[in-house]
This record gives sequence, C-alpha cells and structure tokens, in this order.
Amino acid sequence: MARIRPQLEALLARLMLLAGVVDGAGPERIPHALRRYILRLLRPAEALTRRLIVLMAREMEVGRHPGRPEAGPGSRLACPG
Repeated sequence: MARIRPQLEALLARLMLLAGVVDGAGPERIPHALRRYILRLLRPAEALTRRLIVLMAREMEVGRHPGRPEAGPGSRLACPG
C-alpha cells in the first residue's frame, strides 16, 4: 500500500497541472472537454483510494475504549433479543 501512495500523489499533481492550478489558485472555469477528461482520470483514482482505506481499516487493531461501561442485562447498551 505504501508504494501506491506516491502514484496517487503523482496522478493528483498531474490533474492539478491539467486544470491549471498553481500554488492553490486555479482558473475560474475550465473547458468542458478538459473537465470530462479530468473526471475520467479522477474517478478510478477515487475508487482506488476508497479500496485502500478499506484494506487499511481491516488491518487496524481496535481496542475497547477504557472509559466505556460494559453492556450488561437491562442496560440501554445491551442488544435486544
């Protein structure tokens, strides 16, 4: 996963360059054809980023919060059933 991040950053930099963004400021409008081209490149990158987030979340170890009470019988935290 660490090797994909530089590729995503390079793609994002390329998209910003295409859109004419320099030092955080870009044009008010970009041509419609260029906008469609950028979106066509951006959508797969967004999907890849979402998949990476899911994969990284699967590898995380999540412990119980130390201040949270146990859910016992009659507790509003207990599951009905």
